Amino acid sequence: MKVQAKSFFSVLSGGKPVVRTLDLQEGATAEEAMKIMKVDFSDGAIILINGRPSNEKSVLSDGDFFVVMPPVSAA
Repeated sequence: MKVQAKSFFSVLSGGKPVVRTLDLQEGATAEEAMKIMKVDFSDGAIILINGRPSNEKSVLSDGDFFVVMPPVSAA
């Protein structure tokens, strides 16, 4: 199945968001997609699937739009 994926983690180091089309197995999770994209989510991540809040255990479907971004803080 194909999933459109966008990661904002590269912005933390001055880069631009990474946009990719991922070819995943049926039943793949958001966590698997993040590993393929080499996203270090050990400090947490904000995950959206088709614009809806999700988590790393959420199962992706063909045609989904997956977005992952680092948690933000303004202290």
